Order: sequence, then structure tokens, then C-alpha cells
Amino acid sequence: MKRLILFFIVSLSLTTSQLFSQALIGEYYIPQGGNPKGFPTLNDAVTSINTNGAAGAVTFLLDADTLRENSFVISAALSPDSSLTIKPATGRNVILFVSSSPSAGNGPFMIGFTKGNVTFDGSNNGTTSRNLIVSTEQLTPVVDLPFTLNHADADNVVLKNLVIKNVVTGQTNFRYGAVINDLGGVTGFTVDNCQIGTPERPVRRDALAPWGAASTGANQFSIKNNTMYCGTRGVATIYLTNSEIIGNEINILPTTAAATDAYNHGIYITGHVGSLLIHDNVINCVEKTVNASSYLIGIAFAGNGNAETDIISIVNNMINIGAANETRYSYGIGMRSTQIMGNLKVYYNTIVLNNIASTFASHAIGNHTNGTGAVNIDLKNNIIINNHAGNVGSSAIGLVPATSVLTSNNNILYANQNLVNYQGTLYANLAAWQAASQDLNSVSKSVSFVSGTDLHLAESNLGDVDFYAVPIVGITKDIDGDLRNLVNPYKGADELIDPVPVELASFSASTNGNQVTLSWTTATETNNSGFEVERATILNGLKGEFAKTSFIKGNGTTTQLSNYSYSEIPGQGSFVYRLKQIDFDGKFSYSAEVNVDLGLPTEFGLSQNYPNPFNPSTTIRFTVPEVSNVKLEVYSLTGELISTLVNEVKEVGSYDVSFDASKLSSGIYLYRLTAGKNVITKKMNFLK
Repeated sequence: MKRLILFFIVSLSLTTSQLFSQALIGEYYIPQGGNPKGFPTLNDAVTSINTNGAAGAVTFLLDADTLRENSFVISAALSPDSSLTIKPATGRNVILFVSSSPSAGNGPFMIGFTKGNVTFDGSNNGTTSRNLIVSTEQLTPVVDLPFTLNHADADNVVLKNLVIKNVVTGQTNFRYGAVINDLGGVTGFTVDNCQIGTPERPVRRDALAPWGAASTGANQFSIKNNTMYCGTRGVATIYLTNSEIIGNEINILPTTAAATDAYNHGIYITGHVGSLLIHDNVINCVEKTVNASSYLIGIAFAGNGNAETDIISIVNNMINIGAANETRYSYGIGMRSTQIMGNLKVYYNTIVLNNIASTFASHAIGNHTNGTGAVNIDLKNNIIINNHAGNVGSSAIGLVPATSVLTSNNNILYANQNLVNYQGTLYANLAAWQAASQDLNSVSKSVSFVSGTDLHLAESNLGDVDFYAVPIVGITKDIDGDLRNLVNPYKGADELIDPVPVELASFSASTNGNQVTLSWTTATETNNSGFEVERATILNGLKGEFAKTSFIKGNGTTTQLSNYSYSEIPGQGSFVYRLKQIDFDGKFSYSAEVNVDLGLPTEFGLSQNYPNPFNPSTTIRFTVPEVSNVKLEVYSLTGELISTLVNEVKEVGSYDVSFDASKLSSGIYLYRLTAGKNVITKKMNFLK
């Protein structure tokens, strides 16, 4: 027995040793516990993969409610096929406390990367749930940075579904959430669906700062769907290319964070080349600045490329700027340096500058100082509001430098003072501005929002034609992902959904012998003239053209349930029906389609034409039970041949043929079906 026990201990020791000396692959639990593979600590796991590398995809599963680790740097030479993921084990909600290492730039850090292909995923179930909090218990020295990318080789680092926040009383808040430490050439940096800071404990400076360096090139990143609470800037950049900032909620809280910097920006862009998407973000800068020299900007620009391929797309953003007690310069979109600002495509944004206490000139879109560099801005389909009354120079658009280039149209513009200050000329109102050939299709009016903190349009704006914009190719959804109207989309970030004229609750078809009955119910109707019933025949698996078979009168406008039905005998075969709902003003829409199968015809048949009487056209239906040469002709009552509608071989099936009598005189006409020995004749009545 003793020898067996000794053998077991030696074998277990060898297995544990191998974990620290072999390339890793598969799942490893932290701590191992009773699981097949694992490590005592996350530090041990990181040391192993840094030393031995990976032979395939590796996952470190955090399997404790609380883990305490020393600061670490991931330096393993990984690849997309041999990558590392760190995440909570299934069902676990984890707090990961990490101490700090000395600064590698921008402050002491907790978790660093000198190599990439690493993902921190906070979900414990493969969804977007946030089940991992990254924090620190360290009080001194101050921990500034939870995540830092410390080398240009740190490509494809992904942070997703995390909560990055301070949880210990007495700490100074994190200085940043995640940083690229002043180096260029990093690609694939992704921050997705993370919460950074809290309303009570915002990050002191910048939530995310993918800082680059001119000497080593621009960085490329994707920052999407995050919620940020910070004192100075939400996303702060320098030297970037082909990146995106999409779907984030950014809350600038300088007073709460005690942020003493001389600037507070939701998003700050400088050193950009290539393509940049700033789409679908909510930016709230509605807490007073702290620094007596500060200035507040929702989206700030300084020194960007202006080649034809250097495009900054600003679409579907809601930007809410200025506390009532704000005393400093404030801007929704602002230019803040003497360098070239770049090419800005500003479409479908809602920008509100509130009525603040400041006596400084402030603009919903404009320059921080009159000496800022050239900018090229295209403004379309925006709501641009400046409620600030504290300076006569404040305006909705304040592009003062003579180097400014502006194209503006189809906007809602409103200002408490001058509407526009362009190239040093003040335009008091829209009429004066339109005389300068700008915003010829724009309107100037106040706008009702859901609330002062929610810039979705109030329902009272529904149907207001002043809000109708001109569609822009490629922009099909609003900030919430709602489809924009293809003809009359709404200006601003929020697409109001116009009431459906007729809300169809159900539409179905049933058969009884050779009779088809269509039944449908409407939940509500607005301006409803009625429904055209349309039918198409399916032959050899192919659907033919739809033709009107009847019109059923609607109920105009009603909020009551309304039931409708229509019956006919179409003959044998397979058919498709749909409803064409028509408003009194001529607008129409189609229902879904329903299929009916009455089987193949078993005899030659000729149906009564529909409509009858008719003017000027009617439809004639016939059925063919076997492949035959078929002739369908129209005669006068005196036997004169008027028209041959069909004269060809027909497969088995049912057929619809249209007859146009517009060139004939009113009267009774005969139509005859001939197929072999089968001859069928019926009458039809043409009334002009």
C-alpha cells in the first residue's frame, strides 16, 4: 500500500510539473481545484504561457468569486490560431484584484501586454453579460492603469464584457481605464461592451486612450458599445487610422472625478488618417467643469489628415452639452488647434448646447478659438440647437476662420443668439443665412425631446414635415438600430416611427371544395380607403403576375378591431393571394402573401370574366387538364372575330388572360375557349 501511495504522489508531481514546462492548449482552471487541468494562480498560468507558449487555443477559466494577483505582463508569442482567452468559469461572478507594476508610460499599471492575440472576456456564458470586475485593493502607491499595451507587437488585444472600476473605499480613482502607451503600429485593439468607471467613482482622466506615436505609425482600434464614466475624456486619441468609435455611452463628470485638466471632451481626435467612424454614440457633458481655464467639447478635433481618403464620419450621435451652472466655453462639435482639422461628414446627429451660465461665446458646432486651423465640414440631416443666451457671439454654427469650408443643408438649426457665425460674418436668422446659399432646405425651430437628459424626439414631433430629411445612401438605421424611413427619414439621431395607416393583425386563406376564402383583421386603421385583393397563379413552380380580383372597402379611421373576408372560385391550381391596402390619398402598401393549392384541373373550364361588367379591361380564367393546343377568342354578337387572346400549346394548369376593350364600343361580347373537341362560350359586358 505504501508503494502505491508513493507512486501516486510522484505521478501527480510529474503532471503538475509538465504544466509548467509544456506548450499550453485547451482549458485551464484558476485555481485548478478538482478540474483536470489548471494552475494555483493566474500569475502561475501567465508565467507558464509566457515561458512555454501555446500549441493551440488556450483559455484560463477564473473559478473563484475573488482572485488576488500580482501585476503581470502577457508576453507570449501567440497567434490567431494559438490565442489566449481569460474569462470567468461558467456561472462564476468574479472580482479580480490586481496590484501594480511601475509605469511603462502614463502611470503604474496592473495588467500589461507586450504581445497580442489575447482576449479578456467578462461573460461567464458566452453572451454579453458582464461577470468579471477588474479592480485593485492597493491604496498606495496609486494604481493608475488597469490595462496597458506596452509594445507595438501587442496586436489583437480584446477587452470585452468587463467592468473596470474601483471598489475599495479610500482609493484614488483609476487615472485611465485602458491605454496604448504612446507607441504606434498597434492594430486590432478592441474594447467592446465594457463598463469603465461608475457614476460615483468615475475614472479621473480618460476612460480609453489608445495613444500612438508619430515615429512608429498610427494605431488601429475598435471601441464599441461601452459605458464610460470619466472626468476628462471618454476616448482620447493621437495617431490613428481606419478605426471606429461606435455605440458608446460617454459620461463626462469633471466635478465628481475632481478632474482639474483644462479641457473636458467626450471624444478627442487628433493625428487621424484614413477612415474613422464615430457613429451611434451618446455623449453627455452635463456636469460643471472644475478648472477655471477649462473648455468643454462633445467631440473635439485637432490636427488631422485632409487628403480625399481621410474621412471622419460622424453619424447618429446624441451630444448633450453644458450644466446650467457651467461658466466656461462649451461646444457640441469643436475644433481646438491651429492645425488642419480634417474632412468631417456630419449626418443625422442631435446636438444640444444648453442654456449655461457662461458669458463666453459657445457654439453647437464651431471653433474653440478664432485662430483654429482649416476644416471641411458637410452638415446634413442634423438637429443643431444652441440654447445659450449668455453671449451674443454664440451660435448654432460658429466656424469663424476664413479657412473654414462648409456645406450645409436639410438641418434643423436653432440658436438663442445669432444663428450662424461663418468666416467672421454673423447671420442673425435662417433667412439671412439662406441668402448666403446655405441651408436652403433647412428649418429653424425649437425641438421637443423626451427630456433634458434624453435627446430622443418627443412623440409630439411625429408627422411634422419640418423634421423630414433627405435619405443618405448607406445610412439605413438610427442610433437605436431602428430602420429609417426610405422616403422621409427624420432629422437627428432618432428616427420616429410614423403610425402605420393600417395595422394588419392577421391574414389567412382557407378552402372549401373549389372555393377560396380570404380572412383578415385590422387592429387599427388610419385613412384607409380599402383593400384590393390580388391573385397570382403558380405554374411549374413559378409565380405569375398578380392581378386584381376584387376591392373591399375599408373603415377609414378606427381604433376598433375590424374583420374582413372575401370568397371566390378561382378554378383548380395553385395560387398566391395578397392585399394591397390603399389610403384615401393614394398611398398603398402590400400585405404578406398566402398560398392556396386547389390541385391540378381535371376538366377543361372557362370562368366568368372578372370584373363583369368591365371598363376597359377584364380577366378571363381557363383551366387545362391535359397538354393541349388551346385557343381563346373574343367575338361580337354578330360572329365577327374581335381578338385572339391565346393560340398555343398549354401545359396542365390554370391560366389568367387579360382582355383590353378600350378601342371597342360598349356592348355584349362573346369569348370562346377551344381545345380539341372541347368548346366553351360565355358572354361579357363592356360598359364605357
